Amino acid sequence: MKKFTLKDFILYNGPCFSCGNKVAIKMVYANDNQFGGISQSIKNDKLIATLNIKYSFELNISISISDNKFQVTDMEKFLTYLGSRDLHMVSNCKNCQGLIYSNPLEFDSHMFIKPFTILRELLSTTENDMSYSLMSEYSENETQINILNNNTNKMMIMTVPLLPLYKFKTKEKLVKKLRTYVIFS
Repeated sequence: MKKFTLKDFILYNGPCFSCGNKVAIKMVYANDNQFGGISQSIKNDKLIATLNIKYSFELNISISISDNKFQVTDMEKFLTYLGSRDLHMVSNCKNCQGLIYSNPLEFDSHMFIKPFTILRELLSTTENDMSYSLMSEYSENETQINILNNNTNKMMIMTVPLLPLYKFKTKEKLVKKLRTYVIFS
């Protein structure tokens, strides 16, 4: 499975593979498979996020995009924070609703984020009279494809072996592969 640094993850779907628009890269937390937002910004090649705000303290993390090195305002509070939730990276296209979720980030004792893998990809694209959406679950090693003929409103749903975004150089090659599935289904 392909591993990513933060810089690789930003470039993986930027600009958006499906529509070519700019994507938003965000850090989110997960608690019992529920994802939540984190206040953050990118300044001077660093992702800066506020993980927790309390009356008496604020827990912040700063991650260097170029080398995955991180700093936190309080390591003990950070470890406590990680004890109850995971942190993930998300690539989100607001135009076509494409989403890519990373697996939980792993922080090592040398203050680096270890290279991470993809958890899930949600892609959609339209070509002529067909709309395609793909939901790839890396842990299950499969992709669910929904193909809608916009003229007849007929939908085809199929599950195939994993079709990760990185296997396709262009949207046209992806659509060609999906049309092959339609022909032989």
